[in-house]
Amino acid sequence: CHPVTGDCVCPPGRAGPTCERGKCGPHRYGLGCQQRCSCRNGGLCDPADGSCSCAPGWTGKSCE
Repeated sequence: CHPVTGDCVCPPGRAGPTCERGKCGPHRYGLGCQQRCSCRNGGLCDPADGSCSCAPGWTGKSCE
């Protein structure tokens, strides 16, 4: 919890008012799912660190 506001501060890959959502929405990652993922061409974004798991036939940091 935030020491002043009492709001939940969600760890990477968690979201929601009480961090109840276990995964970020599409193309989001990080603390409170605030960061935008750069995965392309069907790559899946890791909800904690934003790294990409590329679809077959694609490689590179962003599956480019």
